[in-house]
Amino acid sequence: MNPKIRVAVCGSSLTMAGLAASLQANQDLDVVRIPAITAALAQGPGEQAPTVIAFDLAEVTGNLAIALLRERPGLMLIGVDLDSDKLLLLSGHAEQVLSVADLVEVIHQRQSIRKAD
Repeated sequence: MNPKIRVAVCGSSLTMAGLAASLQANQDLDVVRIPAITAALAQGPGEQAPTVIAFDLAEVTGNLAIALLRERPGLMLIGVDLDSDKLLLLSGHAEQVLSVADLVEVIHQRQSIRKAD
């Protein structure tokens, strides 16, 4: 049996509370509610630190998101825009870029993924 994926749902809105309740129905997820997202969320011993953090985009700055991803590169951040019913997926996945040609290849790969969506 695979270990549960720890998901922290951050935010004080009714929508985020509803999201947490809905996610808890999935047996593969260990969902915790956190009133606000902080840099301390990325820290914590082993399995206590979340693998995924879902948050209200209106409540988080870009600086905090980048700090979280630097602290834990494997962390997945899911920003929910409550006004437009869209989400922003942020990942600390890094690409090795050694030359301009490598950078161009990364750009083309990301564009092809975007077009497929």
